[in-house]
This record gives sequence, C-alpha cells and structure tokens, in this order.
Amino acid sequence: MSDVFNEVNEELRQEKLQALWNDNKYFIIGSIILAVVFTALFGFWKDWKQNTYTAETTAFYTALNTTEIENLVDYTKIAKGDHVALSKLSASSLYLNKNETSKALDMVKSIQNDRGVSKIYRDFAILLESQYVLNDGDNKSLSELEAKLIPLTNARNAWRLSAQESLALIAGKQGDFTKAISIIDRLLSTPALPAKMNERVKQLKALYVVQQKSSSDNNKEK
Repeated sequence: MSDVFNEVNEELRQEKLQALWNDNKYFIIGSIILAVVFTALFGFWKDWKQNTYTAETTAFYTALNTTEIENLVDYTKIAKGDHVALSKLSASSLYLNKNETSKALDMVKSIQNDRGVSKIYRDFAILLESQYVLNDGDNKSLSELEAKLIPLTNARNAWRLSAQESLALIAGKQGDFTKAISIIDRLLSTPALPAKMNERVKQLKALYVVQQKSSSDNNKEK
C-alpha cells in the first residue's frame, strides 16, 4: 500500500513542478526582456545626460512607450546600433504577450546575426530563442539551439549560467534526464549562484529525478 501512495505522491510532485514552468514561462521570459531593456535604457539615459546619442535615445524612449506594437516595429527599421536590439526585444515581449510567438521568435532571431549590435545582446537573443522554442520545438530545432548555446557557456560570457540552465531544459525536453541532472549539478556547484536560479534549478532537478525514475521503471517493465 505504501508503494501506491509513493507513486501517487511522485506523480503529484511531477505535475506540480511541470505546472510551475507552464504557468510562469511567459511571465519569466517577459520579465527578463523588460529587465534587460530598462537596464540598458538607464545606461542610454546617462549618455543622454551627457549629450550623447540624444536624438536616437529620445526616439527609442518614445517608441518604447507606445501602446501600438506597429509603431515599435517601424522604429526597429530605422534604429541604429544597440537601439535596434533593444527595440526588437521590446517588440518581441509585446508579441509574446499577444501569444504571437512566431513573430516574437522572428524578432530575436534577427538580432543574432546583426553585427551592428553588441555581442551581449546577440547572445541574449539566442538565450531567448531557446526559451521560445523549448515550449514547442522539435528535436531538430532543439539540437540547433544546443549548438548555439554551448559557446555561451564560456566562463567569460555574461549569460553563461542561463545558457547552462537552457541546455539542461533542452536535455530534459529530449528525454536525456541524466544529462539534464548533470548540467544542473554543475550549475549548483557554481559559487554565489543567484538565489532565484538556485531555487529554480533545484526544482527542475527534482522534476527530472522523478521523470528519470519513471522512465527507468517503464523500461524495466518492457
């Protein structure tokens, strides 16, 4: 009888952890985009105070505050430098809020190969692509993403921790729970890992441990 209860508890635990991601994935992604955009906007505002990029920053600020996504998209066509990336990230977030994932994905992909944009934003666009595709991407898309993400795990890359987390999610999506758990264990051994990420990847590990056990039990029954 205790085995039955343990099995039920494991199923409930798995459902709860999966629901955590399903219920919050777009909120988390949208929040990350906005945090990056507004942090960068503050930096541009400081430049503006020093009479640098005045016209560009004013135009960007105006576009960012529009309620019409079309106006923001129009601005992406005339923007220069990092304003291109930031306006496209903002447009991507708006598209995501409207459940227009394909358009959001097009925006972040267009940033990745734009050499007029700083590398930190090109890399961030890869990270966002991984979050979009993880929801409903096929194995081919996931493999292509994995190839893009691996260079981001370099020790000097600003997004290395998030890239590792995305790689763990890809491995889990592909059913390679051993690989996913291994990546998470390396993340958890990182000194001064941000508290929220620490909590999140621990929950992911718990989910993958349950799924790994379930997969192993199913294989034994065959």
